[in-house]
Amino acid sequence: KPRASPLVPRSRSELGARRRRPPAARPKPPCLLRLAGGGRLASAALGAMPADGEMGETSSMDLVRQQLHEAQTTMQDNMRAMMERDTQLNSLQAKSTELQGSSDAFFRASRRVHRSQLWQRYRLYALAAVLGSWVVCWIAFPRYLIQYVLVSLVLVAVAFLIRALILARDKRLEEAQVHLQGGGGGEGMMQRAPLE
Repeated sequence: KPRASPLVPRSRSELGARRRRPPAARPKPPCLLRLAGGGRLASAALGAMPADGEMGETSSMDLVRQQLHEAQTTMQDNMRAMMERDTQLNSLQAKSTELQGSSDAFFRASRRVHRSQLWQRYRLYALAAVLGSWVVCWIAFPRYLIQYVLVSLVLVAVAFLIRALILARDKRLEEAQVHLQGGGGGEGMMQRAPLE
């Protein structure tokens, strides 16, 4: 037996049943509505309700407006986030500059203390060596002791003078570095342009 297609009715009773089925209820177009108030209300209702073509255009316009509004909101949020980021970056840059200045000052102070300690230690060794040489000269060459003491005192004075000059030069260099870093306003560093 050939198989019957579902679209083709198998018997006359099915055919009649399909014909008797009422069509699906479709909404009536607005132009067929009858209102109790007469033609004026019907025309007002027709004017308020857009036609099918206009309904699609209006909904697409509303959709475009909504998307535009969302895009503007997102852009404003992004601008706010950029401004907050800019503020945080400026704050971070100021803190890092301050930290760099503090670390430089600490480095200079530690270097100065280290040199001072070295000078004190070497100064004691040098004075002990000079006194020891005086004793050796007094025992071995008592005739030349006065000349040797005078020459050694001159050499010690020259050493102290050289030390004072080195300290003064280092102090001037440090002051110049501090002036360039603090007073220069960070000319060597790149500055970011503010957002408008």
